[in-house]
Amino acid sequence: MNRYARGLLAALCLCVLGCEFDVYEIKLRPRDHTIARTVTVFHGGYDADESGDLKPRVKSPLPQKALDKLVTIYGQPTAGPDDVSVFDGEFGSEMPDDVGGFGSYTFLPSNMGSATLYTERFGGDIDIAANIESGFEAADLVTDILIGWLGGQFESRSEWPELREFLDTQLRDDLKNFSAYFWTITNQPSHYQLKADSGLSSPIIENFMRLGSYMVERGYIAPAEVKVLFETISRKPSPKLDPLIADILGEKVGLEDKAFIDEVAGAISSMNQPTNSLEKFLSESGFGEKLKANTAGLIAPSDNPTNVDYMAKYTGYFLLHTGGQAGEGKLVRVSLACPLRPEMTNGRWDDKTSKVHWPPVALPFKLGNWPVFIYATWSVPDDDFQKIRFGKVVLKDNRLVDYCLWRDGLPAKQVKRFDDFLASLAPGETLIERLEAFHFEDEPATAQAEIPGKKSPKPYELSSAKDQIQAILAVLYDKAKPTPLIKPAAPPVK
Repeated sequence: MNRYARGLLAALCLCVLGCEFDVYEIKLRPRDHTIARTVTVFHGGYDADESGDLKPRVKSPLPQKALDKLVTIYGQPTAGPDDVSVFDGEFGSEMPDDVGGFGSYTFLPSNMGSATLYTERFGGDIDIAANIESGFEAADLVTDILIGWLGGQFESRSEWPELREFLDTQLRDDLKNFSAYFWTITNQPSHYQLKADSGLSSPIIENFMRLGSYMVERGYIAPAEVKVLFETISRKPSPKLDPLIADILGEKVGLEDKAFIDEVAGAISSMNQPTNSLEKFLSESGFGEKLKANTAGLIAPSDNPTNVDYMAKYTGYFLLHTGGQAGEGKLVRVSLACPLRPEMTNGRWDDKTSKVHWPPVALPFKLGNWPVFIYATWSVPDDDFQKIRFGKVVLKDNRLVDYCLWRDGLPAKQVKRFDDFLASLAPGETLIERLEAFHFEDEPATAQAEIPGKKSPKPYELSSAKDQIQAILAVLYDKAKPTPLIKPAAPPVK
C-alpha cells in the first residue's frame, strides 16, 4: 500500500521539476497596517542545483492575457531579465486576485504589542460541502446502476433478493464512506513535507491506513489483504478481481450458491469491458445519457467514448475524487518576511533570513479539489510598555495573539476602559490586587460561590476580561512565589 500511496502523493504534488507552468513568485513584506507585495512572473519552471536549491528556469514571458490582468492590479511592470516581469504593490486587509484566489492580511495593534494574521488560498474550490456531496450522489448513482444491471441478469435466481438487499443498503452506505475517505486522501496539502527523522508518516498514507482499517472492520477484506488490494488496483492494466469479489459475496453477503457467486463475481470484475452487457444496459436504461451529461468536459468526444468509459470517468472523478480536468497550469511560490518567528504557519521558517518560505506548488490539478492554502500568524510584544506596567513581559507569542484578537472584538468604550486600566498599572504590592478587582462597569463585581464552603469569585472572574487577566496573573503569580527556605539538615540519628 505504501507504494500506491507514494505514487498518488507524487501525482497530487505534480512535478515542479522539469515541467512548465505560468510561474508566480510572490514576496511579502509586512508594514504594520499594509503589506508590500512583489510578484515576479514568467513561463517556465524550476531546476534543482547540486545543493538541492531550486533555480528558476525561464522559457518565455507570461501569456499576454495573464500579464494584462496583473497590469490592471499593479500598473505597468518592471521588466526583468529573460522575459521576466516584476509587479509591485501595497495592500491593506485584502490580497489582490492576481493568481486566482483570495487572501487577507490583518494587523491588530494594542498597547501590549501587536498580532498579525496572514492567510491566502490559490485556485481550487472552497465549496467543500458540494464537493463531498457530489461523491455521495455518485455512490447512489453507481449503486442504482449495479442493482439495475445485475438484476437484469440474476433476478430470477434464488439468492438475488439477498444480494439486492446488500447492494441497496450496506454497499450504498459504504460507497459513500469510501468516497469521503478518498476525498481526504486526494485533498491533502500538496506541499506537505515531513522531516526524515520525525517518525511520522504522511497524512495520505495515514488515510489509506484508515480506509484499509474501515474495509477490514466492515468485513470486506482481511488485515493481510489491505496492502495487496491497493497494490493490485493500482496496476495497469487492472487485473480481474474475481477471487476478492467472490470472497466478499460469500463471507460478507452470506451467499452460498458457488455457481451464482462465480457468475456475479465474473460480471463485476469485467464490467469495465465495453463488450460486457453493462454497455447495453447503460444505453437502454438511460443511465448512459445521465453519465454523459454528468461528465461533460471530462472526456473529449473525439475519443469516441463508450457508456462504460463515461461511467469509469464519473466514478473516478466524483466518487473517488481522483483525476479529472487539468488545472490552470500555474505554479505559485511564496515567501513572507517576518519580524519574529511565527506562532503558527504551514511554511518553513528560516532564521538566517527571517522569512517564511512555502515551496513551489502547482494549483490543484482537479478543479474541485481543495485550494492551495498558506498561512502565518505572529506577534510582537511591546516590551517597554509591559515592563513598566508589570515589571516583566507578561503577554507574548500565542497569548499576545489571543489578547489582540479579544481586544479587537470589544466595543470601543470597553477598549478605552481596558487600555486606560492597563496604562494605570505599575509593579508593586497592589498590582495583583488591582488586576483581581477589575471588571467592566456593566459587569457584576460580586457573586455567591457556586459550591458551599468555597470562596466567592473575584471580580475579574465575573468579567469578559477573565481569560486575559488570568494569563497575566499566571506570570505574576509565578514571580510572586517566595523562594523556599532551605531547611537545615536533620542531625544524624545516633
